[in-house]
Amino acid sequence: MRDAAPSLGHPPVLSDLARADLRVLGVPLPVPGGLDTPGGRDAFGMMYVVAGSHLGNRVLRERWRQSGDAVVRSAGGYLSSDRMSAYWPRFLRALDERHGDGSGLEAAVDGAGFAFALFEEAHHRAARALKAEHDV
Repeated sequence: MRDAAPSLGHPPVLSDLARADLRVLGVPLPVPGGLDTPGGRDAFGMMYVVAGSHLGNRVLRERWRQSGDAVVRSAGGYLSSDRMSAYWPRFLRALDERHGDGSGLEAAVDGAGFAFALFEEAHHRAARALKAEHDV
């Protein structure tokens, strides 16, 4: 996606916030790598998933705010960031310019499916690591 960033309007980086929140929670940082690479997949489709994730963060943010655990509430950098929300309208304009006429939508959908699969695999890896570390 970085190679396509100029046409995507330079998406915001949120990994710094996620790492900081994980440190506050005492969760070990995941080991990078081991996931498939996008290799020519449509960056707009992948970025649709990444940028659109801010919509789901609204639900998670409310659960985070209502947590009775002070440590959990202190780890809200990622969920309270508005970086992706501010980026979303710019991304939608770029997406419309690229695929507004319907061309290339199949490639964009494939890119989105690939991004969802990466999220799913990362989730499973993190869950396995936490279970092994905490004997859940």
